[in-house]
Amino acid sequence: MLKIHRAGHLLINPWQIIENGFISVENGIIVDISAGNSCNRLRSNISLNNSNHNISSYSSAASDTRTEVIDYGPGILMPALANAHTHFELSALKGKIPFNIGFNGWVRELIKQREECSVDTLRLEAEKAIKTAVETGTSLVGEISTLGITEDIFADSDIGGVWFQEYLGSFGENFKNISGKDISSIQRKKRSIAGHAPHTTSPELLRLLKQQTKRANLPFSIHVAESNDETEFITTGQGRWADFLKERGIDFSLWKSSSNNLNQLNKNFYSKFALSRSPVQYLQDMGLLDNSTLAVHLLNVDSQDIEIIAKTQAKPVFCPKSNFNLHQKLPDIPLFLKYGLKPALGTDSLASTESINMFDEMLYVAEKFPNINPSEILAMATVNSAEALSFGKIAGTIEKGKRAYFIYIPLNFSLNTSENNISEIIMRIVEYKSTK
Repeated sequence: MLKIHRAGHLLINPWQIIENGFISVENGIIVDISAGNSCNRLRSNISLNNSNHNISSYSSAASDTRTEVIDYGPGILMPALANAHTHFELSALKGKIPFNIGFNGWVRELIKQREECSVDTLRLEAEKAIKTAVETGTSLVGEISTLGITEDIFADSDIGGVWFQEYLGSFGENFKNISGKDISSIQRKKRSIAGHAPHTTSPELLRLLKQQTKRANLPFSIHVAESNDETEFITTGQGRWADFLKERGIDFSLWKSSSNNLNQLNKNFYSKFALSRSPVQYLQDMGLLDNSTLAVHLLNVDSQDIEIIAKTQAKPVFCPKSNFNLHQKLPDIPLFLKYGLKPALGTDSLASTESINMFDEMLYVAEKFPNINPSEILAMATVNSAEALSFGKIAGTIEKGKRAYFIYIPLNFSLNTSENNISEIIMRIVEYKSTK
């Protein structure tokens, strides 16, 4: 069946809006986009009902095909959002961990609170969080799961994206190979693996994880340059994080030799443990950064680190609300944009932020960085995040050949296609949907 979706305006991408737009969809794929007083796929004797969500149908006797027309009203149809980094698995911890106890203290409390929650509770709250994400306009996510308990929930849900099994520590028997097969027949869900972070996961395991994802042509995710504790550990091999790992029974004394053995191309790699210039440099030295790597947070970086990200084409992913809650610091998004990078946006988990509504996250970025063009902010939550998750060919914008991932915002406005007007419209959309 051909379905034609009509609204007063179509936001094709963060930089383009058309008036009185029609999106023709067949088998979930966008087959045509048009604008004007009528849709070129409709016959002249079909009239549209302009009341919200009224549906009119047309059946052609000649071809015995049926066309369904859905008129949403005078508002705007726009691409659905993509959350490049979240942990639905931790949703049960919402409001249970103070944000003002330092990163090391927050991690300790997170582990404690998570261990006190039953698996049933963790799963139930994760399921609720996924539903909330869908209800607030998100169609794709990068879900990071350490316990591995959300895979079936993710697979059976209405949300798409990548489910990442996350690994910490050193190589062990719990490691599972990945096949690279989609877990959905319509190819909107994928299963991959992630390394937690350079200060929590051995070089040997990180390199193995990256090799697995590369062979399977899947994205690889890793937290990097998030905290002062991490930077201290990577650059000195000592400090509060080294003490924490010892308390947890994680022996990192062999990580030096592991990193040496893994990097066959650089025999001088790490003459001493953890004497890298920065966490980003550490990942580059191990060959972990490329165009399929999601480098998440990037809070403690300098221009040299950003140049590495740009050179390797790694995908920067920011979670500003979570960063400020835990570190009282924000990523330098304007500097990344200055280098021509296209950052993706995520929410992180409800253990570190108050909301997984991507409109809330966009509004927060707009408030903290008023000089960033709203179109760039919307791009972070749509086309950039879709691309980071390896779904750029089917999502992120409204285009022929892509899947029908779009949402309706009931805002009425007069169209002016100037850049300033588009920016104003985007901000009206974000402000309207935030916290709803």
